[in-house]
Amino acid sequence: MNPQPCLPADVLPIVQDVTGLLSTSLGADLLNVTIHGSLALGGFRVETSDIDALVVVARPLPLDMRAVLGRALVSLPVQSVATGLELSVLTVDALHRYRYPLPFELHVSPAWWDQFRAGTVNLESTGTDPDLAAHLTVALHCGVTVYGAPMTNYLSSVPWEDYIDAIVADAVEAAAGILDDPLYGVLNLCRVLGAVTDRVVLSKRDGGLWGVAHLPNDAPLIRTAIHAYTGEHPGTTWDSIALTGFARDTIARIKGSVVTAPAPR
Repeated sequence: MNPQPCLPADVLPIVQDVTGLLSTSLGADLLNVTIHGSLALGGFRVETSDIDALVVVARPLPLDMRAVLGRALVSLPVQSVATGLELSVLTVDALHRYRYPLPFELHVSPAWWDQFRAGTVNLESTGTDPDLAAHLTVALHCGVTVYGAPMTNYLSSVPWEDYIDAIVADAVEAAAGILDDPLYGVLNLCRVLGAVTDRVVLSKRDGGLWGVAHLPNDAPLIRTAIHAYTGEHPGTTWDSIALTGFARDTIARIKGSVVTAPAPR
Protein backbone atom coordinates (compact mmCIF):
# COMPACT_ATOMS: atom_id res chain seq x y z
CA MET A 1 0.00 0.00 0.00
CA ASN A 2 1.28 3.47 -0.84
CA PRO A 3 2.22 5.58 2.19
CA GLN A 4 -0.30 7.93 3.88
CA PRO A 5 -3.10 8.09 1.32
CA CYS A 6 -5.40 11.08 1.81
CA LEU A 7 -8.42 9.19 3.11
CA PRO A 8 -10.63 9.67 6.20
CA ALA A 9 -9.44 7.85 9.29
CA ASP A 10 -12.65 5.80 9.57
CA VAL A 11 -12.25 4.52 6.00
CA LEU A 12 -8.50 3.95 5.84
CA PRO A 13 -8.53 0.58 7.68
CA ILE A 14 -11.14 -0.77 5.26
CA VAL A 15 -9.11 0.37 2.25
CA GLN A 16 -6.03 -1.21 3.80
CA ASP A 17 -7.91 -4.49 4.24
CA VAL A 18 -9.09 -4.44 0.61
CA THR A 19 -5.64 -3.59 -0.70
CA GLY A 20 -3.97 -6.20 1.49
CA LEU A 21 -6.35 -8.89 0.28
CA LEU A 22 -5.75 -7.94 -3.35
CA SER A 23 -1.98 -7.92 -2.86
CA THR A 24 -1.97 -11.30 -1.12
CA SER A 25 -4.27 -12.89 -3.69
CA LEU A 26 -2.77 -11.42 -6.86
CA GLY A 27 0.89 -10.96 -5.95
CA ALA A 28 2.97 -9.44 -8.74
CA ASP A 29 -0.09 -9.34 -11.03
CA LEU A 30 -1.52 -6.48 -8.97
CA LEU A 31 -0.39 -3.21 -10.57
CA ASN A 32 -2.67 -0.51 -9.22
CA VAL A 33 -5.53 0.22 -6.84
CA THR A 34 -7.19 3.61 -7.21
CA ILE A 35 -10.00 5.04 -5.09
CA HIS A 36 -12.52 7.16 -7.00
CA GLY A 37 -16.09 8.34 -6.34
CA SER A 38 -16.96 10.56 -3.39
CA LEU A 39 -13.77 9.65 -1.52
CA ALA A 40 -11.79 11.25 -4.34
CA LEU A 41 -14.19 14.00 -5.40
CA GLY A 42 -15.17 15.06 -1.87
CA GLY A 43 -18.45 14.76 -0.01
CA PHE A 44 -17.91 11.24 1.36
CA ARG A 45 -20.12 10.37 4.34
CA VAL A 46 -19.90 7.04 6.12
CA GLU A 47 -23.68 7.10 6.67
CA THR A 48 -24.62 7.40 2.98
CA SER A 49 -21.58 6.74 0.77
CA ASP A 50 -19.73 3.71 -0.54
CA ILE A 51 -16.08 2.96 -1.24
CA ASP A 52 -15.35 2.94 -4.98
CA ALA A 53 -12.19 1.30 -6.29
CA LEU A 54 -10.59 0.40 -9.61
CA VAL A 55 -7.98 -2.34 -9.76
CA VAL A 56 -5.47 -2.87 -12.59
CA VAL A 57 -3.93 -6.32 -13.08
CA ALA A 58 -1.16 -7.53 -15.36
CA ARG A 59 -3.12 -10.36 -17.00
CA PRO A 60 -6.64 -11.80 -17.17
CA LEU A 61 -7.91 -13.50 -14.03
CA PRO A 62 -8.42 -17.27 -14.20
CA LEU A 63 -11.97 -18.35 -13.48
CA ASP A 64 -11.11 -19.85 -10.10
CA MET A 65 -9.36 -16.63 -9.05
CA ARG A 66 -12.42 -14.57 -9.96
CA ALA A 67 -14.56 -16.77 -7.73
CA VAL A 68 -12.11 -16.85 -4.82
CA LEU A 69 -11.39 -13.12 -4.99
CA GLY A 70 -15.04 -12.19 -5.28
CA ARG A 71 -16.03 -14.26 -2.25
CA ALA A 72 -13.11 -12.91 -0.25
CA LEU A 73 -13.94 -9.28 -1.06
CA VAL A 74 -17.59 -9.59 -0.03
CA SER A 75 -16.47 -11.20 3.23
CA LEU A 76 -14.47 -8.14 4.31
CA PRO A 77 -15.95 -5.99 7.12
CA VAL A 78 -17.17 -3.09 4.98
CA GLN A 79 -20.61 -2.94 6.61
CA SER A 80 -19.50 0.14 8.53
CA VAL A 81 -19.85 2.05 5.26
CA ALA A 82 -23.49 2.61 4.36
CA THR A 83 -23.52 1.09 0.87
CA GLY A 84 -20.33 -0.96 1.07
CA LEU A 85 -17.67 -1.59 -1.54
CA GLU A 86 -17.93 -1.26 -5.31
CA LEU A 87 -14.84 -2.52 -7.13
CA SER A 88 -13.93 -3.38 -10.72
CA VAL A 89 -10.83 -5.25 -11.89
CA LEU A 90 -9.37 -4.30 -15.29
CA THR A 91 -6.40 -5.65 -17.20
CA VAL A 92 -3.61 -3.34 -18.22
CA ASP A 93 -4.11 -4.55 -21.79
CA ALA A 94 -7.73 -3.40 -21.74
CA LEU A 95 -6.58 0.06 -20.68
CA HIS A 96 -3.82 0.20 -23.30
CA ARG A 97 -6.34 -0.87 -25.96
CA TYR A 98 -9.09 1.33 -24.57
CA ARG A 99 -12.52 0.96 -26.16
CA TYR A 100 -16.02 1.91 -25.04
CA PRO A 101 -17.62 0.22 -23.23
CA LEU A 102 -14.60 -1.16 -21.44
CA PRO A 103 -14.31 -4.87 -20.56
CA PHE A 104 -13.69 -5.89 -16.97
CA GLU A 105 -12.39 -9.04 -15.29
CA LEU A 106 -14.42 -8.87 -12.10
CA HIS A 107 -17.05 -6.56 -10.65
CA VAL A 108 -18.05 -6.62 -6.99
CA SER A 109 -20.83 -4.48 -5.55
CA PRO A 110 -23.46 -4.80 -2.81
CA ALA A 111 -26.02 -5.89 -5.41
CA TRP A 112 -23.95 -9.04 -5.99
CA TRP A 113 -22.84 -9.83 -2.43
CA ASP A 114 -25.37 -12.59 -1.79
CA GLN A 115 -24.68 -14.25 -5.15
CA PHE A 116 -20.92 -14.22 -4.51
CA ARG A 117 -21.40 -15.70 -1.06
CA ALA A 118 -23.65 -18.40 -2.50
CA GLY A 119 -21.32 -19.07 -5.44
CA THR A 120 -24.11 -18.39 -7.95
CA VAL A 121 -22.51 -15.51 -9.90
CA ASN A 122 -21.76 -16.42 -13.53
CA LEU A 123 -18.04 -15.79 -13.91
CA GLU A 124 -17.49 -17.84 -17.07
CA SER A 125 -16.94 -14.77 -19.23
CA THR A 126 -16.05 -11.14 -18.63
CA GLY A 127 -18.47 -8.35 -19.41
CA THR A 128 -18.34 -4.70 -20.39
CA ASP A 129 -19.54 -1.72 -18.41
CA PRO A 130 -20.20 1.79 -19.81
CA ASP A 131 -19.93 3.19 -16.26
CA LEU A 132 -16.20 2.43 -16.29
CA ALA A 133 -15.70 5.44 -18.58
CA ALA A 134 -17.09 7.64 -15.82
CA HIS A 135 -15.15 5.87 -13.07
CA LEU A 136 -11.89 6.15 -14.98
CA THR A 137 -12.50 9.83 -15.74
CA VAL A 138 -12.81 10.53 -12.02
CA ALA A 139 -9.81 8.29 -11.23
CA LEU A 140 -7.66 10.18 -13.74
CA HIS A 141 -9.03 13.56 -12.64
CA CYS A 142 -8.60 13.21 -8.87
CA GLY A 143 -8.31 9.54 -7.91
CA VAL A 144 -6.35 8.45 -4.83
CA THR A 145 -3.68 5.87 -5.66
CA VAL A 146 -3.42 3.46 -2.71
CA TYR A 147 -1.31 0.81 -4.43
CA GLY A 148 1.19 0.87 -7.26
CA ALA A 149 1.88 3.47 -9.91
CA PRO A 150 -0.73 6.13 -10.75
CA MET A 151 -3.57 5.25 -13.10
CA THR A 152 -2.11 7.69 -15.62
CA ASN A 153 0.72 5.19 -16.18
CA TYR A 154 -1.81 2.88 -17.83
CA LEU A 155 -4.34 5.27 -19.41
CA SER A 156 -3.78 8.91 -20.25
CA SER A 157 -7.40 9.97 -20.74
CA VAL A 158 -10.95 8.86 -21.47
CA PRO A 159 -12.64 10.43 -24.51
CA TRP A 160 -14.96 13.12 -23.19
CA GLU A 161 -17.83 11.85 -25.31
CA ASP A 162 -17.55 8.43 -23.60
CA TYR A 163 -17.72 10.05 -20.18
CA ILE A 164 -20.77 12.05 -21.22
CA ASP A 165 -22.51 9.04 -22.74
CA ALA A 166 -22.02 7.08 -19.51
CA ILE A 167 -23.23 9.79 -17.13
CA VAL A 168 -26.18 10.78 -19.30
CA ALA A 169 -27.39 7.19 -19.26
CA ASP A 170 -27.06 7.26 -15.47
CA ALA A 171 -28.98 10.54 -15.34
CA VAL A 172 -31.86 9.05 -17.30
CA GLU A 173 -32.09 6.24 -14.73
CA ALA A 174 -31.85 8.74 -11.87
CA ALA A 175 -34.69 10.79 -13.35
CA ALA A 176 -36.89 7.72 -13.77
CA GLY A 177 -36.33 6.75 -10.14
CA ILE A 178 -36.32 10.20 -8.57
CA LEU A 179 -39.33 9.48 -6.34
CA ASP A 180 -37.60 6.39 -4.94
CA ASP A 181 -34.26 8.14 -4.35
CA PRO A 182 -34.81 11.91 -4.52
CA LEU A 183 -31.50 12.88 -2.95
CA TYR A 184 -29.44 10.96 -5.50
CA GLY A 185 -31.74 11.93 -8.34
CA VAL A 186 -31.59 15.68 -7.76
CA LEU A 187 -27.85 15.91 -7.14
CA ASN A 188 -26.91 13.52 -9.94
CA LEU A 189 -29.05 15.37 -12.47
CA CYS A 190 -27.36 18.61 -11.43
CA ARG A 191 -23.84 17.26 -11.81
CA VAL A 192 -24.62 15.73 -15.20
CA LEU A 193 -26.16 18.97 -16.43
CA GLY A 194 -23.05 20.77 -15.16
CA ALA A 195 -20.82 18.34 -17.06
CA VAL A 196 -22.62 18.69 -20.38
CA THR A 197 -22.95 22.46 -19.99
CA ASP A 198 -19.58 23.52 -18.58
CA ARG A 199 -17.46 20.41 -19.24
CA VAL A 200 -16.59 19.87 -15.59
CA VAL A 201 -16.26 16.77 -13.41
CA LEU A 202 -18.32 17.29 -10.25
CA SER A 203 -19.13 15.43 -7.06
CA LYS A 204 -22.77 15.11 -5.99
CA ARG A 205 -22.43 18.01 -3.55
CA ASP A 206 -20.59 20.21 -6.07
CA GLY A 207 -23.18 19.29 -8.66
CA GLY A 208 -25.85 20.53 -6.27
CA LEU A 209 -23.97 23.79 -5.73
CA TRP A 210 -23.64 24.16 -9.51
CA GLY A 211 -27.39 23.65 -9.78
CA VAL A 212 -28.17 26.28 -7.15
CA ALA A 213 -26.03 28.78 -9.06
CA HIS A 214 -27.39 27.97 -12.54
CA LEU A 215 -30.99 26.88 -11.93
CA PRO A 216 -32.48 29.61 -9.71
CA ASN A 217 -36.07 28.40 -10.12
CA ASP A 218 -35.06 24.98 -8.77
CA ALA A 219 -32.69 26.29 -6.10
CA PRO A 220 -34.98 25.52 -3.11
CA LEU A 221 -35.36 21.87 -4.14
CA ILE A 222 -31.63 21.53 -4.83
CA ARG A 223 -30.73 23.11 -1.48
CA THR A 224 -33.01 20.59 0.22
CA ALA A 225 -31.09 17.79 -1.51
CA ILE A 226 -27.73 19.26 -0.50
CA HIS A 227 -28.80 19.59 3.14
CA ALA A 228 -30.10 16.02 3.16
CA TYR A 229 -26.87 14.78 1.59
CA THR A 230 -24.66 16.53 4.13
CA GLY A 231 -26.84 15.38 7.02
CA GLU A 232 -27.92 18.89 8.01
CA HIS A 233 -31.64 18.10 7.65
CA PRO A 234 -32.34 14.44 8.47
CA GLY A 235 -35.84 13.18 7.75
CA THR A 236 -36.36 15.41 4.72
CA THR A 237 -39.89 15.67 3.32
CA TRP A 238 -39.97 15.76 -0.48
CA ASP A 239 -42.49 17.36 -2.85
CA SER A 240 -43.27 14.69 -5.44
CA ILE A 241 -44.67 17.19 -7.95
CA ALA A 242 -41.54 19.35 -7.69
CA LEU A 243 -39.33 16.28 -8.06
CA THR A 244 -41.03 14.93 -11.18
CA GLY A 245 -41.06 18.37 -12.78
CA PHE A 246 -37.38 18.88 -11.99
CA ALA A 247 -36.48 15.48 -13.42
CA ARG A 248 -38.45 16.11 -16.63
CA ASP A 249 -37.03 19.58 -17.20
CA THR A 250 -33.44 18.72 -16.30
CA ILE A 251 -33.32 15.66 -18.55
CA ALA A 252 -34.60 17.86 -21.39
CA ARG A 253 -31.82 20.37 -20.67
CA ILE A 254 -29.21 17.62 -20.52
CA LYS A 255 -30.27 16.10 -23.84
CA GLY A 256 -30.35 19.54 -25.42
CA SER A 257 -26.84 20.35 -24.19
CA VAL A 258 -25.05 17.13 -25.10
CA VAL A 259 -22.26 17.92 -27.54
CA THR A 260 -18.95 16.28 -28.38
CA ALA A 261 -16.29 18.38 -26.75
CA PRO A 262 -12.64 18.13 -25.63
CA ALA A 263 -11.94 16.94 -22.13
CA PRO A 264 -11.66 19.62 -19.43
CA ARG A 265 -8.20 21.01 -18.78
